[in-house]
Amino acid sequence: MEGELRDDKGASFSYKASAADVKAAGLPPTMPHSNDGIGILGSVIGTPEYTENFLNQKVQDVTNAIDVLGRADHHQSKFIIMQKSLAHKVTHLQRTLYTGSPTSNLANIGRKLDLRMRALLQSLTPHTFLNDTAWELATLPPLHGGLGIQT
Repeated sequence: MEGELRDDKGASFSYKASAADVKAAGLPPTMPHSNDGIGILGSVIGTPEYTENFLNQKVQDVTNAIDVLGRADHHQSKFIIMQKSLAHKVTHLQRTLYTGSPTSNLANIGRKLDLRMRALLQSLTPHTFLNDTAWELATLPPLHGGLGIQT
């Protein structure tokens, strides 16, 4: 199959070209086409609305995982999974998506995830309030005295 398109795994995206234009250009008629956006290599390219919906879905998946993790019995296990796995689930998106200003919709979606991560960390220390300074320290790398929670 070297050098061939796989209709079952391919998709096309263009802001301007219609599905008919794409088919006329030679793409297989069964290949899906979108003028809104496409998820590619773990990130997204598309209209602001499509990008926002894509990011909302990814953040919802991680927050669902945080909810499940919150039901675990052992605090140490929760912390390790949060630090080594869940905190990295959206790192690629943070690096590939331009969120614009701190008050943009995309930045607000990321803030929702940060608040969920903070709530999970707070649940590990129920007798201590995690204020903003403590949260900033927790997000520092262990090398600098933090807990290594990426936000």
